[in-house]
Amino acid sequence: FGCLALLRHLQQAGPAGFAAALLVAPADPHRFGAEQALFAPLPLRDALLVASRNDPWLTLTAARGWAQVWGVPVLDAGAVGHINVASGHGAW
Repeated sequence: FGCLALLRHLQQAGPAGFAAALLVAPADPHRFGAEQALFAPLPLRDALLVASRNDPWLTLTAARGWAQVWGVPVLDAGAVGHINVASGHGAW
């Protein structure tokens, strides 16, 4: 959910103070009724969305669709589940 909160903040407040964004395993905005609020390009020049092929919070297909809306490239991390500390990925 942190990625969605960051996206909303950037869309409302603009990119001041941010050089880039690393969006790791965002949740699907549809799960929170936030699809309309987040349907806008990310106001940063540099960003990357990292997604898993078997993340229960956002399918890779949906990640690619949202990345297109936000104007950011996608890094396919493979079938690694939801990318977080609890799933064994360590600190980012």
